[in-house]
Amino acid sequence: MNITQSRYQQILLTVFTVVLGFLAQPAPAFEKEAKALVIQFYALEKAQSYPKAAALFSTKAKISIVWSFGSKYPEEKATLTPSQWVELMKATDAELAQYSKGYRETARETKIISSRTKGSVVEIQASVIIRFVYDGKVGKVEQDDTFIIRKINDIIRLAERKSVQDLRDLL
Repeated sequence: MNITQSRYQQILLTVFTVVLGFLAQPAPAFEKEAKALVIQFYALEKAQSYPKAAALFSTKAKISIVWSFGSKYPEEKATLTPSQWVELMKATDAELAQYSKGYRETARETKIISSRTKGSVVEIQASVIIRFVYDGKVGKVEQDDTFIIRKINDIIRLAERKSVQDLRDLL
């Protein structure tokens, strides 16, 4: 079999192009799994399974929360580890139990707004709207979250959560 030099160059060029094309592909994205992790977090949070929700975070994760109460009251802010967040949520639930007589959640809407891969992380923007009736008053709580999700040792974990929660209708 006699391959001419130009045919040989064509084959070599084709192989080279295919290999370069393969190498130029970005690392496999895990946006789908990251979105599922955020949805799982929200489901566990709603079910008040805070330790299980905290287990979705990496050990070095940070949770930053801003609570907005409207113009009459100053915002409150906290940056917590997942275990500190669990303790805060347990304490908040216990305290709210005594003040929540007459409160009834009527609907909860969780939505992934956007997701994008930035280098080795996935950033997800999400929102939760909780509609409620409290002592006959209809209101809502709006929550906007940004999650940073990383793959650590082939395990997908929440690395960061930034949350802004508008609670003015509760006051």
